[in-house]
Amino acid sequence: MTTLWRSLVAVFVLTSVALCTGSARAAYVGNKYTEPGTGAVLEYNVFVPTGYNPANKYPLMVVMHAAGGTLPRTLSSSGT
Repeated sequence: MTTLWRSLVAVFVLTSVALCTGSARAAYVGNKYTEPGTGAVLEYNVFVPTGYNPANKYPLMVVMHAAGGTLPRTLSSSGT
């Protein structure tokens, strides 16, 4: 399971950087990760902040909704 989480974090970070480059405004960008061993698909969203600069370092913040939750429900309850 540790390898799976490391893989997910690596894909998340690399995809975030690739999708965020040159972003002009804040947005959620959807993506999917397929776990090679099981074929399980994990859907996730990356928030790209206004003024994002790939040359800068940023903290990684992961928000996970409860089972059966959705992005809109999570956003409405978090005040985003």
